[in-house]
Amino acid sequence: MKRARIGAAWLLLLGVGWTACREVSVCSGEAECGPPTARAGEGGVSVPDPVANGGAPGGTGEVSESNGGANGGAGAEAGGMSGAAGEATGGAPPVGPDCDTGHADCDESALTVCETPINFSFRHCGACDARCGGVCSVGKCKPPENLIDKSVERTAANASAIFALIYAPPDHENLHRFDSKTGADAVLVEGLDENAELRLGADRLYAFYEFDHRVLSWGLDGNGAKTEEFSAATFGVTNAGVYYTSYVADPKTQLDSWTLWFKAEGASAFAELATGTTLDILGSSVQGLIVLRDTGTTSEILLARGADLSPLGESPGGWEAAAAAAGGAVFLLSNEAAPGGYELLWLRPDRPPAHILLEAPPADTRLVPAPDGIALQLDDHNNTFVRIFSPEGPEAVPLGIPYASTLVLVDERYLWYSWLGAADATMHFQRARQFEYNDLLP
Repeated sequence: MKRARIGAAWLLLLGVGWTACREVSVCSGEAECGPPTARAGEGGVSVPDPVANGGAPGGTGEVSESNGGANGGAGAEAGGMSGAAGEATGGAPPVGPDCDTGHADCDESALTVCETPINFSFRHCGACDARCGGVCSVGKCKPPENLIDKSVERTAANASAIFALIYAPPDHENLHRFDSKTGADAVLVEGLDENAELRLGADRLYAFYEFDHRVLSWGLDGNGAKTEEFSAATFGVTNAGVYYTSYVADPKTQLDSWTLWFKAEGASAFAELATGTTLDILGSSVQGLIVLRDTGTTSEILLARGADLSPLGESPGGWEAAAAAAGGAVFLLSNEAAPGGYELLWLRPDRPPAHILLEAPPADTRLVPAPDGIALQLDDHNNTFVRIFSPEGPEAVPLGIPYASTLVLVDERYLWYSWLGAADATMHFQRARQFEYNDLLP
């Protein structure tokens, strides 16, 4: 770190440096800038605020520094990644007595103190200026595989395949299937209308058009395409079956009556599960489905697992994202008391709510269900990283990834999609890559 050498400037620098240190929350040393501790609420969960943060914009290979930094570009062209052997490259970090292991002063600024978490930084993975073309974990750069080099709109995936809607000029989309091991590309359906959301069930793939409440479905090999014979206001799929909500307007009372319907895998007809003044499906995953039911006097959250509905309590206000994970419903909420300004609220049947304060603000408000919890992208001064949370708190090891990447969970595997550039004023090129989550942990 650069320090002033005359008395007055030294005193001023100490004051400014201490202020900056308190702001970034990644300084080392309790005496200098101790990491804050996030305390749990009703759930009684105590979560230490981690000091490790993730990567920053930019990539390696054919993506230039100006394109990666200015445009938020991330990732390299196929075969163009540095660190292909899984090791970070670059100069040695100026780690001195002021920096704990895992941190370095890489910005050459006197206003910051050990600001770079080289264990998880995408630009400084293991050392200052050591760019990582894949995922940075415990200071090592782990390169992923390239799978898709097309303009991907939306995806769904299982252990063997990635299903992707890809733009087809002038105003349609084609449904592709990519083998997750080889990347082999097969077009399943051509000429679909735009703006469908993909949902993957145990043995069928669904496309839901929210604007006209229409659902299409196919077998996972692309055969058996059909229009589902129901009008879905909201729609969700789990491994247990298919759910949708519908409403009927009553001209006499001028009130709507809502119904939640469920069809188990292999069943021939839907069964009614619940009614209410309002019913909305907030989110679904292979593990379950979250339903918001308004009865006119109360607003409650229900967890659907198969045909079973479990009440989880009153609906939290002001949530920004919701997902079904780890046997319950997870909500992303604003919380000024949290270091990152947000918290995760975990609601589970017959258990007190768990409040987990976030150490950094979300870089993406999507909650991605993980096998035993939830994955969330966080951001600290343009360092983007992924942390896995369970109802008991965060896992110890965050993963540094490129800025503006999109996570998709496939069993124990993540796929992320890097923004590379624009072909015209509207379309973006994206490259899909995969890496094994378990292989990234020490």
